[in-house]
Amino acid sequence: WMLWLVAHRPELQHAIRDEAAKRAAGAFSLRDFPVAGAIVRETLRLFPPILQLMREIRVPLTIGDVTLEPGSVAIVAIYAMQRHRRLWDQPDAFLPERFLDPQGDTRERRAAWLPFGSGPRGCIGSSLALVELALFLVMTCQRFSLSPNPESPLQCHVEWTLRPVGDAPIFLHSRD
Repeated sequence: WMLWLVAHRPELQHAIRDEAAKRAAGAFSLRDFPVAGAIVRETLRLFPPILQLMREIRVPLTIGDVTLEPGSVAIVAIYAMQRHRRLWDQPDAFLPERFLDPQGDTRERRAAWLPFGSGPRGCIGSSLALVELALFLVMTCQRFSLSPNPESPLQCHVEWTLRPVGDAPIFLHSRD
């Protein structure tokens, strides 16, 4: 999903290359690549690895004016929450800039971004995944220019996860 989204925004590819050019040699840090990190976060907001979380309620839980009793099952619809119109401006648009604006990083939005779950049952590898995805994106943009393939648009297939379906949805053009 990430490469397909970035293929439609060449200016983001240039911004990533600029970040890489400014970085000193050494260990990779997300702090050195805010644009790449924002792209990863925005991609995961639009296309979370899992669509929902289910939890059995063990003690009474009140949400708004509804109380869930023990034995109930609560479903947190991550996909819907991460595209909720009260929390996100233009919720269906790919706008990684939203993660670069410190004023836009409200507590509600941080709580509504759950591509890896949260708390004791959250993904133990989420930090590693964020670094790996950003590093992959940076290395890809340094070596290639990406463009969408209009003959083969990417489709979304829903199972337990959101799977991209399509033959060659992007073109990679060597930058050598």
